[in-house]
Amino acid sequence: MAHQAARLTLLSALLGAAYAVLSMLLVATGAVCWFDWFGNYPENSRSFSIPLTDTTTSRGVAEEHDDSLRIEPDKNGVAIVLIEDSPIFLAEQFHHVELQVKKGGSIRRAEWVWQSRANVQKIGMVVLQGHGDFFTADVDRSPDWRDRIDGVGMVFKTPQPIVVTSVTLYPPKATFAHLLVRVFREWTFREGYEGYTINGLRGAGPATMVPMSLAGGGALVLAAIAAVLTTVFRPSLPVRAGQAALSSLITIWILATIPWLQQLWTEAAFSMHAYAGKTEAERRLSGPDSRLYSIASWVNEKLPPPPQRIFVVSSEPDPKGSTNYKRTKIHYYLAPYNVLSKFPNLPSLGRSTVEPGDYALILDSADESYQLVKGKIAPGYRAALVAEYRGARLYKLLGKADD
Repeated sequence: MAHQAARLTLLSALLGAAYAVLSMLLVATGAVCWFDWFGNYPENSRSFSIPLTDTTTSRGVAEEHDDSLRIEPDKNGVAIVLIEDSPIFLAEQFHHVELQVKKGGSIRRAEWVWQSRANVQKIGMVVLQGHGDFFTADVDRSPDWRDRIDGVGMVFKTPQPIVVTSVTLYPPKATFAHLLVRVFREWTFREGYEGYTINGLRGAGPATMVPMSLAGGGALVLAAIAAVLTTVFRPSLPVRAGQAALSSLITIWILATIPWLQQLWTEAAFSMHAYAGKTEAERRLSGPDSRLYSIASWVNEKLPPPPQRIFVVSSEPDPKGSTNYKRTKIHYYLAPYNVLSKFPNLPSLGRSTVEPGDYALILDSADESYQLVKGKIAPGYRAALVAEYRGARLYKLLGKADD
């Protein structure tokens, strides 16, 4: 009798574990189908048009006109356009991109570029094939087209201006196997080291599609319903519903915990290698802010003790709804100096609070607006160059030009 009870317990546990895995996959694939049909395709279920708004250029000029984008190449016939307003999506959702362009025959080469969460240090690229005024490519053939796509753009080599009228992404054929692949890739993705462990540990990063915990919660609800129904209506089943439900709970907890622990180990191991046994200054110099921290340390060596006022200037645009990263971090590193870093430029003449003896720290060497010309820098202050270091320039402001 005891042997038969043990076998029944083991069978119930195995069935519960198998149920947990299968039901989580079914819940996740069902959620993906729902998002595909009702969430991620605002226009229709078979395509997604990227809005041609809020663009930036690193080569050439882009001007928005109604629903199109006029692009003028630089003197070398190259235009690089990044779509800042591009929505964030999963690469597995789409496999084909199509650009419609006016005067497409003048384009010598067109490329589709993107940045993926899987490798933020690398820009993915595929060459677009031209067919009249249409340029297309199967983006999923690139190994870099994976995980979450955080930004997209276009590169053109053309001798004359062109007009892009639409950019459309198309999803692959929605088969059950493809949906399972999408779920598997999402659940097995591991972020690289993100620098969080210098101050604390966090586990796996946020899921972008269907979190494993959400799928597990749905599976548990179904398991609880099944346990109640079988206990009430089929108490003679050769399976113990309560033990099967408990086995499902334990299995789901393990499946949801393992990725978190793996990511935590990745972060902790890298942190130990990079920061263990080092001083605070050595840790900062080993991290992603090494240039900013070294510049701040250099400024501290060049200036007399506080209180001195330092205006921090960076030509990089401020992100929407956020502050400029460089100015904000170097403001922190320059404490306890009186640092003014809220605005990207020096105050204009006539409305300024700049006084003789203040300092200006120019973070970007390529910013020609603040080159010292005949003893002056923009917007018309007399200045003296204190020193240059790692692309940054430190000026002492002597007053207005007419003082």
